[in-house]
Amino acid sequence: MCAAEVAPQPVGVAELVRQAVATNPERQAYDAALAAERETASAAGSNQNPVLSLEVGRKRFRDAGGVFADEGQVWTATLSQTFEWPERVRLRRAIADRQVEAAKLGLGRFEQAIEAKATVLAYRLSRAQLRAQACEEVAERYAGLRKALVGRDPSGPAPIIELRSVEAAEVVARRRSEEARLALQQALLEMNQLRGAPSMAPLVVKAPSLALRDAPKLEELLLAAPQGNFGYRMQVLESEQLSLQSDLARSDSVPGFTASPFVSQDRVGDRETILGLRFDIPLPVTARSSSAERSGFERRRQAKASLAAAWRDVERDLGQTWLSYASKLDQLRMHRDDPAVRFAEAARLAESHFRAGALSLQLFMDAQAGYLEAVDSALLLQEQAVEAGFRLRELSGTTFNPVSTR
Repeated sequence: MCAAEVAPQPVGVAELVRQAVATNPERQAYDAALAAERETASAAGSNQNPVLSLEVGRKRFRDAGGVFADEGQVWTATLSQTFEWPERVRLRRAIADRQVEAAKLGLGRFEQAIEAKATVLAYRLSRAQLRAQACEEVAERYAGLRKALVGRDPSGPAPIIELRSVEAAEVVARRRSEEARLALQQALLEMNQLRGAPSMAPLVVKAPSLALRDAPKLEELLLAAPQGNFGYRMQVLESEQLSLQSDLARSDSVPGFTASPFVSQDRVGDRETILGLRFDIPLPVTARSSSAERSGFERRRQAKASLAAAWRDVERDLGQTWLSYASKLDQLRMHRDDPAVRFAEAARLAESHFRAGALSLQLFMDAQAGYLEAVDSALLLQEQAVEAGFRLRELSGTTFNPVSTR
């Protein structure tokens, strides 16, 4: 005999968000990218590895008359080390530091996006549960009414028309119930993937009482955005990197010099040993340095224009999202209570009064349809408001949390 399945315990929104941020599989990629950039930056200020060269051969010596005099081994060993000018080392370090900062920004943006997505998805799951329950509740009411109408005396066209109307309404309610269950399963699948759990692991979200906070003033959000908006900060870093790379390219005319101490020994005839030091310095006789300088200037112009365009996008998106959030918040606060709850009570009253004969069939069906429409509208508005609030947080980079449970 199989043991009965144990229903999963409801999980709060805050716990789901914590699980998603801590266990999301994609986080490892961002951690690895940050570690790789740090390793690269640690080696950015070091010189190139020294090069050891060894030449070995034999030498045959003949005198002026062509008579063989001696034969032996000759060899030369050279150790070369290239040294770069301090300015180039500083530029390379600065570029590597910007890469590390970009990796940190990528990780921060990922964590922020996961937190926002998990919160919105948790509320979507909670609301999907409520919508599925409402659709199933109305479908069962229609089914019960249909069974009652089947037992009536079908004299005249009115009972037949009423029965067919109830059957049609039941079909629509069943379809909406199936759609609600499918949306619930899709949200469950997405949430499980977000927190690294098996795709179809059972999950019940503890239904929160949603309270939305007022957004900060738009001026405050715009003031915080240059330092808090991840996308804009990434653009700033890319602009700085372009400037540093152009400076590094311009310094190619004097990239460094190579010092090569060497020792050479000749064992043919009298033994001869030579110790010396060789310097290799490239000469800037081509037009590469001037071309790199012009290219760097144009790249700086490009970066400046891109940065200005990025900031205009931030201002536009932040303003539009702020207006959208304020509008949805006003719509939700027009009602002191949840419209879905109020219409649910009306739907239950309509059923009891209809069965008692105090209400017409049309009013009963209108009450059930209004209940489902109110549930859909209220839940959709709440979800859109939560999404807009977290979008405000993402664009401004502030600690504003639009939702609170009470």
